[in-house]
Amino acid sequence: MRRVQGWIEANLDRHINRLQRLVRVPSISPTGQQMAEGAETTAQLLREIGCQVVEIVPTSGFPVVFGEWQAGQPYTLVIYAEYDVMPADEPAWKVKPFEAALVDEPGLGRVLMGRGARNQKGPLVSILNAVEALVALDGKPPVNLMFVFEGEEELGSRHLPEFVEKYADRLKRADAMLAPHTHMNRQGEGLLWAGSKGIIVMELEASGQKWGRGPVGADAHSCYKAFVDSPAWRLVQALATLVSPDGNRVLVDGFYDAVLAPSAQDDALLAAFQDRFNPDFLDMGITRHIEDVHGLELMRRFFYSPTLNINGLSGGYAGPGIKTLLPAAATAKLDLRYVPNQEASDLIAKLRGHLDRHGFPDVELRVLGQSDWSATPLTSPVVSAAMSAYRRMGREPQVWPRNPGSIPFWIFNRAPLNLPFASAGLGHAVRSHAPNEFIVVDGNAQVFGLAQFETSLAAILYEFAAASAHA
Repeated sequence: MRRVQGWIEANLDRHINRLQRLVRVPSISPTGQQMAEGAETTAQLLREIGCQVVEIVPTSGFPVVFGEWQAGQPYTLVIYAEYDVMPADEPAWKVKPFEAALVDEPGLGRVLMGRGARNQKGPLVSILNAVEALVALDGKPPVNLMFVFEGEEELGSRHLPEFVEKYADRLKRADAMLAPHTHMNRQGEGLLWAGSKGIIVMELEASGQKWGRGPVGADAHSCYKAFVDSPAWRLVQALATLVSPDGNRVLVDGFYDAVLAPSAQDDALLAAFQDRFNPDFLDMGITRHIEDVHGLELMRRFFYSPTLNINGLSGGYAGPGIKTLLPAAATAKLDLRYVPNQEASDLIAKLRGHLDRHGFPDVELRVLGQSDWSATPLTSPVVSAAMSAYRRMGREPQVWPRNPGSIPFWIFNRAPLNLPFASAGLGHAVRSHAPNEFIVVDGNAQVFGLAQFETSLAAILYEFAAASAHA
């Protein structure tokens, strides 16, 4: 890959400028700010690398930018990324968040700092730069490419299925999907994902109106608690029935029935890097684990166990000072992360049935959003290609069977497309959705810079062509 990296290094200033152009567009999907400009800038980048087809595809929300590089090759890869970002109104930014400034970061050299540098404009532009390098050196990419860049990932990809349905006949020509990302940690180790957990986001609400007890329509003075029921306490009691006293095991009947346990092959994969596995690498300040679990058992739980979590509680008054109230309603926001072979509709029905059987038919359950799980066999050519590319770049991969979070890969991985996928790339970036988000440009002896990141993505394309030919 020296030839490719040499070309990229010779053109690195232009590649940095290309990334700055996109980061400087505040395409903020939660507010709708400059989303049309974000889509057009993304489309222009596709034209610049030689895509014969570039389309801005309308949806019921923000558009999908679609491109094709038709190289006349036997195998085709879908490249997925997003051009939308979260707001950047936090006061702790060192630079203007949409300035895309080059900043010196101790130990890493220059970094490009700005909203979207990591999530996910940095990876989006880097794969385009990698393709440009391959076209310059070889005349065309080693595989045909379809680019699907959405504008609503930060909104839960709620209209991406519209695009997939409309473009299904084209997308079905693909053999796999790649989601480029900065999967190198600060120790210089390369991760890759071959799946993701599913998620259901929901609200539970107890109210005087639905219960027929307690205040109705408006909060009451807390002195009335002497003879008036409390919807807030009712919510607390309902929540307490869902889990064990320590909050760590879900007590809903049948909740774990469909969970697919890790196979012997899965355990062997995890065991290969358990000594290097550090789930606290994001400096979360966590010093103890549930039951002090560690090693292989911790990894099994992280990747293969469903969870039920409280995101937040609201009701009455929790501001500064004192305001004594008996709330008319109380709400809990929860997320339920689920795994193969669980199904969202079944889990929602089980939760509803549990509340009813335990005497809480009045507690409302509202589903706010849902994203399904995805899974790819580790023997798939796209996973094998990423692993081979990492080794070609001098890094032994940590293959995570799935992202323990939730990403909309299921839209490609499940029917009607059923595409195997991997999320991979040897770049380093940090602070998604947070102040001072950045992607590394220079790097050090352990951590790759931008040129090596782009080279690793080019290596994946080469290796996918080779792995597909031998599959």
